[in-house]
Amino acid sequence: MSTEAQAATRPDRSLRIPRGCLIWAAIVLGLLLSLFGWSRYQRAQALQQQQEQAEEAFSPVLEKMQQARSDLQDQSYDIDATVRVLHEIDAALATEGSLETWLSQSALQDYRGVAPEVLAAREQILDVLFRLYARQVASEDQEATWGMLRHMGPVLNLLMVSDLQVGGDASLAIPLAGTGGAVEVAQAGIDREGVQQVYQDWKDQQRAHADLLAEMLDLERELIDALAENSTVYHRYLEEWERVCAMRDRAYLAAHEGEWEAALQAARAAMRAAPYDKEAHLLAALALIEGDLASPEDPDEAERLLQEFAEAHPDSSAPALLLRGVLRQRSGDLQGAHLDLEQAAAYYPKQAEQLGEMLDPYKARSRAFLRKSREGNLVLGLYKSSMLGAAWFSPDLQLARIAFDKGEFERGRSKVMDHFARRRAQGQWDLVIRDLQFCEDFLQEDYHLILPERGWLDLEAEEATFSDKLQVAVRNRSSRTLHNASLVLCLHFTDMHPDDYEPFAPATEPQLPAQETTSFEDVDIEFELGGRQKTVEDIASVRAVLVSDEAVVWVDSITFKRDQARQHREQRMRQRTSIRRWAPAAPPSARAHGLADMAVSTLEEGVQLSTSSELGKDDVDIDLPYLFSVLAPVFHLESGDQRLEPSDNNIEGDRIRLGFDDVANFDDDAPTVLKLVADTFLTELVLTWTRAPDGSWTFQGPARSD
Repeated sequence: MSTEAQAATRPDRSLRIPRGCLIWAAIVLGLLLSLFGWSRYQRAQALQQQQEQAEEAFSPVLEKMQQARSDLQDQSYDIDATVRVLHEIDAALATEGSLETWLSQSALQDYRGVAPEVLAAREQILDVLFRLYARQVASEDQEATWGMLRHMGPVLNLLMVSDLQVGGDASLAIPLAGTGGAVEVAQAGIDREGVQQVYQDWKDQQRAHADLLAEMLDLERELIDALAENSTVYHRYLEEWERVCAMRDRAYLAAHEGEWEAALQAARAAMRAAPYDKEAHLLAALALIEGDLASPEDPDEAERLLQEFAEAHPDSSAPALLLRGVLRQRSGDLQGAHLDLEQAAAYYPKQAEQLGEMLDPYKARSRAFLRKSREGNLVLGLYKSSMLGAAWFSPDLQLARIAFDKGEFERGRSKVMDHFARRRAQGQWDLVIRDLQFCEDFLQEDYHLILPERGWLDLEAEEATFSDKLQVAVRNRSSRTLHNASLVLCLHFTDMHPDDYEPFAPATEPQLPAQETTSFEDVDIEFELGGRQKTVEDIASVRAVLVSDEAVVWVDSITFKRDQARQHREQRMRQRTSIRRWAPAAPPSARAHGLADMAVSTLEEGVQLSTSSELGKDDVDIDLPYLFSVLAPVFHLESGDQRLEPSDNNIEGDRIRLGFDDVANFDDDAPTVLKLVADTFLTELVLTWTRAPDGSWTFQGPARSD
């Protein structure tokens, strides 16, 4: 056989694969296929588990929103509930630590009365987030999704953005998280382009999450559409809410001025625009109760409004019970009034959380503009007072007024202290100024008699050395020790409206001993105003309210008291000028001057003046009856052309002891007349002594400037 033939019939050994290699290859391939299958199986199992977890997290809130929409099909929505609930949900983005806890918090909300269109827009967002979350197995991607939701918060709800700025072309500047920049969007609502820019900013921060970004591609358009629709719908309802707020604001301002007919008309306008609005119903009832509207139907209408409110809102009925108690007291039903007011006193602490939640939308309005004007502060103060039982809306202070009017001083004093005990227990110190204003205006002399020596308590406050703290102390120049003393600092910062204060409360001291100075703990000053952090160096003025077991009173520095006395004097002069010009026959108010008359009458108990006989100028000492302190006077002595402040001014036992150093040498050609001027919040009193040739002094009696 030829060589070529042999080569053709010989097996080609170079292409033969050993049987063992094939077996191993098959095994490896099988293992790879098995691992791939097992990986796919594990992935499928993980996705199934994640799907179940997503359903467990999202279903409660989605079902609750859907049920609320279904229940409200044939009824009007509550615009106030719509704004408040959605604001609470979105504000929780800043406080909750995970998507699951935020969803749980959202599921606890009461969606009754919320506009169906708003709920539908919110459900659309949650549906997209659910489908995205259900596909994310990696915990890092789940956390990134939660980060995206928090980042997109500003376009979910404009109210939760604390530093929105209105641009010159009627646009809104939405801050972009983590960039320091902002996107401007039309004020009528956030458009798709604005949403995309906020969303793109988040994507730029998530380059490491490639799998998450890939999974979002097919949901991206839906998410942006849902966010844009939500912001547009919500802003439309926000504008409606603002229109209702404007009507209510008008009612609040009219009520503050005592123009009850205007307050009633504004409240009724708000009720027509928002039939389920709580504030409008309460304001209408207040106007009917306080106003002199000369209509026999008014008490019945007020009673009906309050009864309907209490039945419709049993979880926030305290303001309605308070108003009904006042209505019954005005109608002569004292027993019914007591029951309603006592029930309101019991319910306000119980309902404090529920009523406090109603303040959330007002927080945004406060940041935006309310705290920037006197009128805005009035609206905010009246609203918070009605919701949390302060000032006129305090059941205990109303019960105190009834007791004082009946001559039951101790019962009235007890109810005043009950009110402030509740204020201290709830820690609502921002309302204490309004409480004191009510006591001074409506409880008048009875309130001042609770602690006559309040004018002998002095506030001392100064910046601590080498720290951003305020050092605070109270000097007690009276003969009474005060117990369980809480001090509420009322600080006025730069850029604040003149009538605005921010409260700070250092720890309570066990007592303020008589004739001693007691230091409180240093106070850290941390306060943000208009997006700027305020420190102790930004404090423009300091006042304080002292809450003790014996009384609740203003405590001010000696300098402040003198400035206030001057302001009172100038105000009285303007009033006298006005009376002489416009109403020369106008009689003075008997109630306003009753306390002054009583204090002046105590001077008959004995006023003592003595002078020292020393080389150089002599000193003057004056003793006054203790009860004269009820006027909280600020003293100065006039001797010729001199005006001297007291070097000593204390209450010792039942006497006020004043000392004036280096007045004159009365052995020489010194003035023969001394005048002690007492500036008070009611009147200016001048006590005059004349010196006889033998050196004795004769008291000429007091004269009132009015």
